[in-house]
Amino acid sequence: MSFILDSKVNVDCPECRSRLTVTLRDIQQRRLVRCSRGHSIQLKEQGDGIRKVDRATEDLERSIRRLGGTIRLK
Repeated sequence: MSFILDSKVNVDCPECRSRLTVTLRDIQQRRLVRCSRGHSIQLKEQGDGIRKVDRATEDLERSIRRLGGTIRLK
């Protein structure tokens, strides 16, 4: 899996609207997290966008390596 899954995104608690930060990996793995006020939030990906982006990033990395280059993204 590519580095893209370690990207952080903000989500709002559906109960109290407090904001918390999770990774795309957390969402993809459907983790249960808690907001700062203790509400449980079951993360869930809508569609398969994360998987598609992850695969595209891996394909790009492979192609660049085949050309003899390196890729360094933050």
